[in-house]
Amino acid sequence: MLAVLAASVAAGPAVYASTNGHASEGKSTAAPPVPPPMYGDASGAASQVVTVGSDQCGLPADQRTGAWACVDPTQTAPSSGSSASGAVAPDALSPDVTANGWCNYEGCWNVVDGLHANNQSNLEFGYGPTTLGTGKLTAKHSINGSQMQTYTTFRASIPTQAIYAEGNLLRGDPSTVGSVVDGQIQYEYKASLAAATTWHPKWAYQSDYYNSYDTQYTNHSNVIQYSWEVAGYPGFWWAYQEGCIAHDLDNNNKYQFEDSENLFKDPAGSGWNS
Repeated sequence: MLAVLAASVAAGPAVYASTNGHASEGKSTAAPPVPPPMYGDASGAASQVVTVGSDQCGLPADQRTGAWACVDPTQTAPSSGSSASGAVAPDALSPDVTANGWCNYEGCWNVVDGLHANNQSNLEFGYGPTTLGTGKLTAKHSINGSQMQTYTTFRASIPTQAIYAEGNLLRGDPSTVGSVVDGQIQYEYKASLAAATTWHPKWAYQSDYYNSYDTQYTNHSNVIQYSWEVAGYPGFWWAYQEGCIAHDLDNNNKYQFEDSENLFKDPAGSGWNS
């Protein structure tokens, strides 16, 4: 997904280059911060670069060390509220969740009909025994032939800065690790975000949607990842979520969603990088 950056981790960070044809939201005339090595690697496989943070999630918060980020293990259905103190409530997604929705510890996914699906993940992040904040990622997907559009949001319960959104398209078989489809990556950047404020990125040409297009592969899915920094702490936290897989049923380049559990392996995750 981010082959150049992922491949350059050992050699140091890469220089940011806009790929979407317009100035990113919140970007000043000065050079923006270097984007983090995000989702994907040089081979095209949709696997995270080496990170830390998620390995602490099996421990009680007061026993964690270093920086950590965890997909919320108390994730509930999108129509339910969160009982965690200070947590960002998992608001209902629209279109409404139907009986076809499916949740696990990583999040909730729902196929509304053949052309519409949505997903949501809650998370918490912190440093050592301190839980700094909670967050929420949402995405609503719609299909028009070979084009998939994704309306996505990010929210954290505390102030954040240097927030990046990355959109990309994955291909592959359900339950396998998806691979990146060339030429689909887009980035957006926001300098800062107030506590409990929802950011909806404006994508290429100020579109409300991350748009992907593919006629080569039988299965594909949009994936969105966010990364953010917290003042006074090193490194950055990240979280991603993949959408339900769309399938070209009749090999006529008209894709449809089929089932809420039709996902790639590890369809959501989070962590921290230095």
